[in-house]
Parts: sequence; structure tokens; C-alpha cells
Amino acid sequence: MEMLKGEECNNWFMPSLIGALKDAGKVLKPDHCYTFVTLPIFKEGTYEVSNLNPVPAKEHFAVTGSVHQQLKGIPDGAQVKISVV
Repeated sequence: MEMLKGEECNNWFMPSLIGALKDAGKVLKPDHCYTFVTLPIFKEGTYEVSNLNPVPAKEHFAVTGSVHQQLKGIPDGAQVKISVV
């Protein structure tokens, strides 16, 4: 429970970013979560309001999980081409 206090909590849950998302009108509905437009595993992915949107949690985990599965074993810094179908 100690890990949920102080700096560790800020690193994991980013309360200031969540507040900024709410202030921008990006409020979660039930069964929704925030997902990245461009995942931060990519150079262009940022932890900014403009790069996050609320979506159904099921959709977030399906898409994000699929991307991570496809990138498994790819070395850091490698260039990849992503096609969304």
C-alpha cells in the first residue's frame, strides 16, 4: 500500500494528466479507459492530452495487446511499419 503514495503513485497513475484529460472534456464513461493515439513505445507517442482518448476498455486491450504481441521480439530502436485494418 505504501507504493500508492508519493512519487510512485504519480509515476504509475499520472493524476495531473488525468486531470488535464478531464479538463479537456475527455471524461470516461462506465467500462471505458484512456488509450493512446500513438503508443508511447513508439518515438512519436507522448503522454499528452492530444495523444489520449477515452474508448471502451475491451477495445483498448484488444488493440494494444495485438500491437504488443506483433512487436514481441523486435529490438528497441527498430523501425516498423504499422498497418491498421
